[in-house]
Amino acid sequence: CSSLESMAKYKQHRKPNFDTSMKSIPDDLLTIKTSNWTEFILDFVSKFEPKPNALIFNQGLWAHTTFQEPYFYKDVIKGISDAGMISIYKTTTKWKDAKTAENELYERQICKLTDYCLDLWWTFLLPDYLYTDRAHFYEPVYSWMNIGLLDILMQ
Repeated sequence: CSSLESMAKYKQHRKPNFDTSMKSIPDDLLTIKTSNWTEFILDFVSKFEPKPNALIFNQGLWAHTTFQEPYFYKDVIKGISDAGMISIYKTTTKWKDAKTAENELYERQICKLTDYCLDLWWTFLLPDYLYTDRAHFYEPVYSWMNIGLLDILMQ
């Protein structure tokens, strides 16, 4: 196979140029018109082809208090189940220098209700030098998280 043939094959298999390929998709299919998590799961995520086997979700380090409300997280978990997917909750990692886990109480409740829980409580044991800033980590921390997630997905 010549290098020109290899280059031609490479060009055929490159990732699509989304600037041009997305133009043919109607705007109403690219825009999510709901702030309701259950609608988003049932009417959008569950329609992917192929349909996802699992949905991983969390609150993260954002100031959303809605996640702390039992009606809310129970509704999200039910939506995932109704969509025929496995629910996996990922607990929140700690801020650098945090002394308490402010999300711990309600996240424990969420973990009891989901099919699986990627519990990252151990980030409270990490020394400061493993943080790139107040919320993000250096390697190998993300690799450790990925190993935990892969372990769940292989069950």
